[in-house]
Amino acid sequence: MLICTVGIPLGLYYGLRGPLGTLWALIISGVPALLHVAYVAIRQRKIDILGSLIVVAFVVSGVISIVTGDVRAAILRDSAVTATVSLLFFVTLIPIRNKWIRNFPLTYLMGCQIFYDAMPPYHWYDPHGVRHQLPLSDFLWNYISQVRVGHRLITFGWFFCLMGEFVARVVMVEATTLTAEQIINYGNIIVGAVTGVMTASTIIISIKVRQATIAWIKENDHTRKFASPPSDA
Repeated sequence: MLICTVGIPLGLYYGLRGPLGTLWALIISGVPALLHVAYVAIRQRKIDILGSLIVVAFVVSGVISIVTGDVRAAILRDSAVTATVSLLFFVTLIPIRNKWIRNFPLTYLMGCQIFYDAMPPYHWYDPHGVRHQLPLSDFLWNYISQVRVGHRLITFGWFFCLMGEFVARVVMVEATTLTAEQIINYGNIIVGAVTGVMTASTIIISIKVRQATIAWIKENDHTRKFASPPSDA
């Protein structure tokens, strides 16, 4: 679940970074995701891609935190977490499908955990009167092409913007004479811009997906025709 693989690790990291320091915060934060990956591998005989990537992210960030020391390097260290999260978005765009791994765009996985999986299955009748039923997440992914395209675009957008933020910080640290305070301030402005752009893009794409879903249902769902009770003779 996203709570174990993303929510708890990030909450622990940002909560413990102040009192314990970055290194210990990274070590402790990676434990829940690692335990979840092990549980899925042993009990379900599958590889939890997202959990595995989170563990790798904390390991990489921990290594960077060990080998860096000054303030400007610390800025790069914190930005490395952003770069790693960006790569998480990118890796989930790789269409891997086998009995161990089913890879989907990260925003789709988040949507499943937060919204789709909590909804009842969707059922409908086709033009021939055959009843179909699927979990809502599977129905949307398999039948609404705009859902697939939309989540891929949003996931790629987050990858591109977050990686751009990381590159911008690297350039400011390594190729300019900006002070650490200036770099932090400019970095916060970039983060705000990225969040604003991606939030607006997500809303626009979500509206388009909703419109496409409604159009598909109107055209292909014949439940009213075949599931309505027979009229009295």
